[in-house]
Amino acid sequence: GAKLTASITPNDNGGSGFPFSLALDDTGDILVVGEGSREDIGFPGSTRIYNRENSIWIEKQKLIGTGNIGDSNQGYSVAISGNGNTLAIGGPNDNGVRGAVWIFTKNVNIWSQVTKLSGTVINGFFGADVELNVVGDVLMVGAYGADNTYIYVKKNSIWTISNAGTFGTILTAQSIVIPTGLGKRLAMNGDGTRQIALSTIGD
Repeated sequence: GAKLTASITPNDNGGSGFPFSLALDDTGDILVVGEGSREDIGFPGSTRIYNRENSIWIEKQKLIGTGNIGDSNQGYSVAISGNGNTLAIGGPNDNGVRGAVWIFTKNVNIWSQVTKLSGTVINGFFGADVELNVVGDVLMVGAYGADNTYIYVKKNSIWTISNAGTFGTILTAQSIVIPTGLGKRLAMNGDGTRQIALSTIGD
């Protein structure tokens, strides 16, 4: 076993949420650690990438998605594709708690942001949880404040909400009158064809 601690950078405010969320790729050699909103001046949140090299975990990169609006809480949720090439970072407090998800891809061990997906519902908590399939072309996003879970598919490097005939555009609670908080926690199988979304009922 090993104990990981966050390195201190000039923007750290001394109140890091490290570690707030975790994800591993299928090899077990890439670890993603989300820090949440208490990290960095302005509180956008951040995420750190560690690689295991010769049985030692080494911090490789600290990620802060661009285009954040307010205290985004980036790193509240994180997911990495099984092949280790695509990363999703949830920031459910972005833009009046509408929420957002930042997508990064890896090129020669350097992670770069490719897009930001934004929630539209005030207090929707879009990005409260995220899941990626093995190849990194299906993304599941929980927005329990909006009582919804969204499925995105990447086609020609563009992320769009999937067609209803493919996965269903939005998974919603059925036969329940009161809001359920659907999307608090998510799970998805490796090929991205099966999804489970849990609600906040019982919290």
